[in-house]
Amino acid sequence: MYTLEDTVFAVATPYGPGRSILRITGPKAFDIVNQLLAEPISVQQNGLISATLVLAPDLYVEAHLYLFFQRQSYTGQTLLEIHLLSNPSLTEALIAALQQAGARDAGPGEFTARAYLNGKIDLAQAEAVNEIIAATNSHQLTAAEKLLSGTLASKTRAAQSALLDLLGLLEATLDFSQEDIELISAEQATDRLRSIRDQLARLVQEECQDEALIHLPSVGIAGSPNAGKSSLFNALLKRDRSIISSQQHTTRDVLSGTLVLPHTQCVLFDCAGLCPDPTEILQQLAQEAALESLRHCALVLFCVDISRSNWQQDLAAFRQLPKQSVMLLATKSDGVEDQETAQRQTSLSRRFGQPPLLISSRTGHNLSVLTDKLERILQQLSHPGQRSLQGPDLQDTPFLTLRHRQALTEAIDNIAAAMHELSLGHEEVATMMMRAAVQALGDIEQHIDDKVLDRIFAQFCIGK
Repeated sequence: MYTLEDTVFAVATPYGPGRSILRITGPKAFDIVNQLLAEPISVQQNGLISATLVLAPDLYVEAHLYLFFQRQSYTGQTLLEIHLLSNPSLTEALIAALQQAGARDAGPGEFTARAYLNGKIDLAQAEAVNEIIAATNSHQLTAAEKLLSGTLASKTRAAQSALLDLLGLLEATLDFSQEDIELISAEQATDRLRSIRDQLARLVQEECQDEALIHLPSVGIAGSPNAGKSSLFNALLKRDRSIISSQQHTTRDVLSGTLVLPHTQCVLFDCAGLCPDPTEILQQLAQEAALESLRHCALVLFCVDISRSNWQQDLAAFRQLPKQSVMLLATKSDGVEDQETAQRQTSLSRRFGQPPLLISSRTGHNLSVLTDKLERILQQLSHPGQRSLQGPDLQDTPFLTLRHRQALTEAIDNIAAAMHELSLGHEEVATMMMRAAVQALGDIEQHIDDKVLDRIFAQFCIGK
């Protein structure tokens, strides 16, 4: 488990052009960084300063320091960001200097763990941070941001407070039962319990839907320019989400939508056409975005226009795909004479190494076959223990949300039991059930042992 007494650091940016950012936080963060400066500073307020780092007797490096002191820092401890020219040798020299000065390498998620342990965020927000980092499409990002801003803990605390208020009234009524004083009737208490129960039930439904959306599998539609990707994207979503044009490179950004299948769902995205040598900067950026999105998806639907006379460009695009599951689709089948179709399918199968599925987005030919195959493949690619479900439940939610859902369900069940006991006139038993509901809601953020915390933050990357 993490200790707050250590001062830790981590590189927060990948090696590459631009600049490197290294974060350091802990009780001695300011003093340690000050040891590395050519001219020590005495600033005690948040801000940005320019400084010179002395990383070795003959190695002076210009850097920018972003200072965040305890009360306003992300971790709840003094935090500094060191920005310097991105160079592996300089970064390694800085790491060595920090280690020698008394800081240690941060573990996975240790910055966010410190934010949680210092009361800056709750545990639900901590996982939302990780989901934002891990999001691979706009749908996942939006859902993760909603979880971060929606704060499950604050909503459950409100329900817990309402229960405690009601519990106080009921117990006071029981205390004065010999004096014929009734602060709240059984009917009034039942109505308030029903309202709290319904609020928690809605919360379970909303949070489960958001978490399910975050963890939906991604399916990318790829291919060379004008291979029929956008038409297929629109046909599957059954709405005009992507622009269709005979002009090449009309798709610049990665467009996404939720594809609802009979027993599961996925995030479907359409991206720019892949070409071997993009000539314009916008084409290059669009292609980089496309390949990055495809790299994280569970399945690629690779489109090849079967009506073309030459597939060299398609083969070049096919070879750029990251190594993962790919389904070959022969698009625009309505543009080929029936007598030529079989020969072209055979040729595509030989060139691309797998038989293509013949489809037409315009006529709808074989789209139902495609969605059936897509659903079967997604079920096979599901993580162990996951199951496909009907309706909004989607897939089993991850570890943290499952724990939250169990606590909320327990609270809802105890509230329902309290309502039943009140209807029978058993007020004392009803208060016992209400106390159990209060305890269940408290368990969402309290009584969390180190093993649970270790499991949660182990999913993070270093430096977050």
